[in-house]
Amino acid sequence: DKEWGIPFVPAPSGLEVSAVLQNDLVRTAYGNETAWTVASRELAGMFCASINYLDDKHTVPPVRSLVGANINVTNNRMAAVYGQLPKEASCTENLTPWLKLSPCRAEEGLGRLLVPKLIYSSRHHTMRTHFQKVCYDKVSQSAGDTLKYGAWSNCSNPVAELVQTLTLVFDQNLNEGPFQFLQGEMKSTKPG
Repeated sequence: DKEWGIPFVPAPSGLEVSAVLQNDLVRTAYGNETAWTVASRELAGMFCASINYLDDKHTVPPVRSLVGANINVTNNRMAAVYGQLPKEASCTENLTPWLKLSPCRAEEGLGRLLVPKLIYSSRHHTMRTHFQKVCYDKVSQSAGDTLKYGAWSNCSNPVAELVQTLTLVFDQNLNEGPFQFLQGEMKSTKPG
């Protein structure tokens, strides 16, 4: 946006989910279901959001745009899914489970500064949770050992990686509104 600049992490309005899952049917209490149906229901409960409404009408299989070079979905063992609910609004019931994923939750560190009144008084906000399985195998190179990041199909050391991103847009006046509160909290958290 010309007024706010380019976002650090692009995010559309509403709710967006992308996933690469095993292309298998899962036996559940409801019968045989796709891995996506099960995952969307679990994510809906975890984030207190309407993710379970991402059905066939709201999802597409984006083979080229979602899938990186490290994931092979052409062998029919994996399925890529992208879904969006543009009218899904974010509220405090979504912030609470999002904060619980951070190491100190809302008790210390950056989580302590994420007060709902501050976030929801901003001109714009996005919350993002990115979870993926990555490979951290050591690869010897002439410059020394480096970590091989990606290609987990033949990985001997798979690791779960969770990245949370919060983008807030405020007015520029730093002496009014939420910035007064933020500055006060930052001063009170300094060691004495």
